[in-house]
Amino acid sequence: MSTQTVRELAAELHKPVAELIAQLREAGMQAADESAAVSAADKVALLSHLQKLARGAGATLSNSGSRISLKRKETSELKLGGGRGAPSKTVSIEVRKRRTYVAQPDLEVAAQAAGAEAAADSSATLAANEEAALRAQAERESAIARAAAEADARKAQEEAKLKLAEEEAARIKADAAAAEQARLQHAEKL
Repeated sequence: MSTQTVRELAAELHKPVAELIAQLREAGMQAADESAAVSAADKVALLSHLQKLARGAGATLSNSGSRISLKRKETSELKLGGGRGAPSKTVSIEVRKRRTYVAQPDLEVAAQAAGAEAAADSSATLAANEEAALRAQAERESAIARAAAEADARKAQEEAKLKLAEEEAARIKADAAAAEQARLQHAEKL
């Protein structure tokens, strides 16, 4: 692409020459008057400067990639019944819908913040899961200790019962022996 003068570029863009010179100076280029040459690189720099200005003002450009257009076409057929012997008609109906969605930078920042918040929540969830696992392990260990203590108590109780039974048996045996001895002594006296 060959170089143009500022006047030719202003005519091509349908802008006043003074306004174009002011925009070129804002973009950082040296444009002294309307006969100054503008190269392709200068045009690209001017375009990027204007796009930055437009984005900063809240406007979005259609070729910036922040818009998505969806087109949808639905076709259906509708039967119209003829009355009193008239033949029925079939009518085709076509509905066209077009939706354009524009990405807003504030929403993208909010989405990034939500992503960071979700990451923080996931780390908090991991910590809570670890804490719950430790609590569950402590409960299992205390349940095992309780079961062992109950088993020891049952064993001690059974041993005490067995000892009481043995003592009772020994007492009964001693009473029986004493009774037998008393009977024998009584029999000797007679």
